[in-house]
Amino acid sequence: MPVLSERQLIPLILVVFAVLGSACQLNAGDGEEDADVAQAVEIEAYDFYFEETSFALETGADVTVDFTNAGESTHSFTVPDLDLEVEAQSAESTEVSFETPDEPGVVDFYCKFHPDDMNGTISFGGGDVPLEENVDDDDVDVEVDTEEE
Repeated sequence: MPVLSERQLIPLILVVFAVLGSACQLNAGDGEEDADVAQAVEIEAYDFYFEETSFALETGADVTVDFTNAGESTHSFTVPDLDLEVEAQSAESTEVSFETPDEPGVVDFYCKFHPDDMNGTISFGGGDVPLEENVDDDDVDVEVDTEEE
């Protein structure tokens, strides 16, 4: 087996480090682009208003909504454009998770029991134009977890 001299070995080692460094840099960049954005929102329902009537979310984000009913009546957090609805009895907290659309836009939310008094808007990606009302079921991923306090 041939033995490399020190003069031949040093440039070879430098090339190996340069290639490995470039590969690591490329992998780091790919990981950042593929990383999901996670956001959390807290909404409290009272008799008869929401605390937080508008909020902005990133597009393509995994969102967790902590919905708390601080009122005496039953309330809901209903977002028809995202096919999302969760109810909470008095003094109950409910958590719902969903993925935001990939395109910027705005959707309305409301309490289905008191829609005239309890409503608001959600903006995605800085959008100010309403999303199309017919969202495919494949575009929305919803999980609901209810716990009583």
